Amino acid sequence: MNYKKIKSQKELKELLEKSYNNKVPYEIYEATEYANVEWSVHEGDLELDSYSKVQNDLIVCGDLIIKEPLAEITSELIVCGTTKCNAMLLDEGNDVFLLGGVQFNVALISCLGGPFRIINNPQGAFMYNDADSVEINNTQKVSCYIDHVYAEGHGDAQNILKDKYFSYDDPDDLEDYFLDNDALISDLRVGESIFKDSTNIGNFVEVQEYNLDDRDTIISLLKKEAAYFKKLTDNYKKDKELISIAVENNSEVFKYVPQEIKEDRDFVLSLLKKEGRLFEYLSDELKKDKELVLIAVASDGYVLDDLHETLKADKEIVFEAVKSHPKSLAYAHDSMKDDMDIASYIIDNCIDAFKYVSPVAKTTIFNDKELMIKLLKSNLDYILYLKDEWKDDKEFMLKLILESPSPNILKYASDKLKADRDLVLEAIKHNGYALCYASTMLQQDKELFMLAIKDNGAVWQTVGKKYFKNNKEVVLSLLEEGILYPLMDLSDALKRDEDILKISKKYE
Repeated sequence: MNYKKIKSQKELKELLEKSYNNKVPYEIYEATEYANVEWSVHEGDLELDSYSKVQNDLIVCGDLIIKEPLAEITSELIVCGTTKCNAMLLDEGNDVFLLGGVQFNVALISCLGGPFRIINNPQGAFMYNDADSVEINNTQKVSCYIDHVYAEGHGDAQNILKDKYFSYDDPDDLEDYFLDNDALISDLRVGESIFKDSTNIGNFVEVQEYNLDDRDTIISLLKKEAAYFKKLTDNYKKDKELISIAVENNSEVFKYVPQEIKEDRDFVLSLLKKEGRLFEYLSDELKKDKELVLIAVASDGYVLDDLHETLKADKEIVFEAVKSHPKSLAYAHDSMKDDMDIASYIIDNCIDAFKYVSPVAKTTIFNDKELMIKLLKSNLDYILYLKDEWKDDKEFMLKLILESPSPNILKYASDKLKADRDLVLEAIKHNGYALCYASTMLQQDKELFMLAIKDNGAVWQTVGKKYFKNNKEVVLSLLEEGILYPLMDLSDALKRDEDILKISKKYE
């Protein structure tokens, strides 16, 4: 489509004041002032088979009519006239201003917050808002309006929506429910009825019908929304290419695949390589097939949760799952949480999953110097489990200091090692901040201090201010090196010192 282009706030203001009969909300100008948006302008009414054809930030001066089952707004949008659609989702839209009203057959949904949205005079069957950036004006003509953010609205969603969209923490408290937005949106995309009674549906726009006898159309639809698969004829549901496209988009559609295809082991194997999560929809017989299990957990480690207990105790399977998703160890058999090979892999690759390692394995690690060094390299929080005798082991502590990315290891050494000049020197070479944890005597060692502060200026605040701010020789040396921290903490005598004043002027 060929659109007129405008970019300046002045052009935007002139256009909206001309096209919109009421006062233009200031939020439009506020929202777009710093966005550097180049608007595409459509004069008059605009009718679209699909909003996905809109690749621009769009202003419609007249009415906007969208004929697809669910219009998903994916750009900046201003409509001066009436917006008419079957259903609309605003989750991907940034600044959306539907000024002239919205008429929708089925639903208007806003779950995720965008920078700003204004919806004027909505009219339709069901409207749901879960975003605090939306301003909705005049909802009296919406049959059922639920605003989850502000706990307001009217009508009872449970009376009009199908039961499958609701879940409850307490089965006895049906008023406290969760609405499954994902399932609702998935059905809206493919034109499935979301209502118990079809009389709730409005008739503001004629919905675009897709030719589900045309293979190219089917492929295009499945790439966009896999749920179209369940609307296909049995013949197309046996088409392995179509199954592959749909399953790769959403593994759940595999449950609609004909049984003879579900039992085709070679085909199932090829699908599992792409999408391990379809494992939960396999037959009991195929779920026992170790080769299929290994492929599934390698694709998605969390498949481990769906396995039989005997397979959860199979080290080869668990290791593949952990390599895919280390936190899947949570679903393994307890014997696998004891396994030291798996525990070691967790330490090296995903320390956040270490909490799923068993107490038995952790005890082994806490008693093994090499494993403890690996663990502390990944997460210093486990220093709490460091044995007291190791804190006095010079060889061990030196290796830990040199291999750890943390400058704080010396903090946990024994007092004896904190006073060991050779050890402290090596720690400072690794990171100057280590001097802050050395003994008082070594902190006052000028050679160590100069070496430390050249590596890490933060040493001045902890050590320099305390022991060297009145030491003219040290202060001059630092200033000559371009290290200016002492200037903020000079004693009165040094502030008047001619040598200090002379070098200080170079940095004014």
